[in-house]
Amino acid sequence: MTVTDPVSTNSLGEPEAVPQQTDNGPKEGDADVDQESVELPSAGEHEGAGLADAVLAAAMSHRGTIESPPGSNRTPFGAQYGWNGVAWCNIFVSRMGFEVVGSYDLLGKFAGTIACAEWWQKQGRFGSEPRPGAAVFFDWKGGRSIGAIDHIGLVIAPLANGRIRTIEGNAAITGKSDGVWVHDRSTSFIVGYGYPSYTGGAAKQAARADTKPVAVAKPGAAPPFPGLMAIRKTGAGVRALQARLKARGWKITVDGEFGPQTDRIVRAFQKDKGLTVDGEVGPKTWSALWTTAIT
Repeated sequence: MTVTDPVSTNSLGEPEAVPQQTDNGPKEGDADVDQESVELPSAGEHEGAGLADAVLAAAMSHRGTIESPPGSNRTPFGAQYGWNGVAWCNIFVSRMGFEVVGSYDLLGKFAGTIACAEWWQKQGRFGSEPRPGAAVFFDWKGGRSIGAIDHIGLVIAPLANGRIRTIEGNAAITGKSDGVWVHDRSTSFIVGYGYPSYTGGAAKQAARADTKPVAVAKPGAAPPFPGLMAIRKTGAGVRALQARLKARGWKITVDGEFGPQTDRIVRAFQKDKGLTVDGEVGPKTWSALWTTAIT
């Protein structure tokens, strides 16, 4: 396959060409990250927090996913996108939007980073301010031209030390091969940011929800099961669970703690879908969160 072989059409309506693989590993000025200690921004502290939190939680639920076999560019995200075995940093970002809202409207449908940045620019939603949930674009030569972009990720938060904390696909960290990892990136290589419409239609639908879900997302393929979750469980898996419930329209706090509110909503969801009502999120309940219709 050459760089001119189109296999699909992106959100600009253009045929996609094979995305170019770049070395997206640690760069000068980056810092190592303790992957297990990463926390997402507190809900309500940034614009469009509901959907932004949901996207970041979805991305975090895949942290540690690597190519299989290593170096092959073959991932679940490529398989779901319909184009596997190619550079997949932008495919990962696109799929996170799809996981949350059930379409590519939120974060675009792109395999190529330059076309994706141009898409944000044409919408007037490309800028220089790091915001949680924004797409972040890199040029490893340190330039500021969209035409030279090499890589994309999602902003978790700006850091006090001038770096940006991100979550990215198709990028290595120290001691780990290319996969989904959290990075503390130097701003020296950042071209700009794309700003999703986190306060748009899907967010407004979610804000109107009380205890009964509304049609916020369409059914899709479930991400990998993070392990059994129940009352008193905490962590990234619980946050991803809460984010998915919120994206489906339930009024729930995304805080990574499986407390009484989460237990109540999980039981209501299980009852609504004809599942065993036990408050435990096992493989069947987890799958149903993505694969059942929103009623």
